[in-house]
Formats: sequence, C-alpha cells, structure tokens
Amino acid sequence: MITRTAWKRAKKRARLSIAAIAIGAIIGAALPAPALWSSTAAASAATVPTPSLFAAVEPATDRAGALRLWKQGGEAVSAAAHEALTGSDEAFQRFLDDGQQAAITHDTDY
Repeated sequence: MITRTAWKRAKKRARLSIAAIAIGAIIGAALPAPALWSSTAAASAATVPTPSLFAAVEPATDRAGALRLWKQGGEAVSAAAHEALTGSDEAFQRFLDDGQQAAITHDTDY
C-alpha cells in the first residue's frame, strides 16, 4: 500500500517532469534552427574552402620544435618526433632533414 507521503512525492515528481518537458519544448521552439539544418546554408557551406587539419603544422628546426611536434602533432608526427628526441643525434638530424615532412604528409593524407 502506498502511503500518503509517497503518493504526494510521486505527484510532485510527475508535475516537475511535465513542467521540464514543457519548458524544453518552448525553448526548443523559440530558438532558431542551426544554420547547417537549412538546405541553403548547407549548399553555401559546401563551397567554402576548409583548411587542412595539419595546415598549421610548422616544421621543427631544433629540439624544442620537435618537442612541440611530439605534443601537438598527429599520430605519425608524434611517433617520429618521439623517436628523434629519444634517439641519437644522427636520428634527430634525419628527422629534421626528411622524417618530419614525411610524417606530416602521412598525417595529412590519412
């Protein structure tokens, strides 16, 4: 048997739920739809060129730059920078000469 207090709590929760749903519906109806939902905005957005994810990757010139690439680069760039930073001076120089550019290209393509 449900007690009177439990019944009052259940009614109060039901009223609060209905009020929350109503408020959500009112707010949802009052706000404009996002621009990407309209077909005209989607068509115009398709013509805007988007920059590449790795377009801002600046090649390293020293160990500090390699550390930056290790922290901020993609998967291949981070792996190549890690190998260069933990390897010998020759490995680091190979990274500066061609390794970083190959890794940046790989991350950009994949």
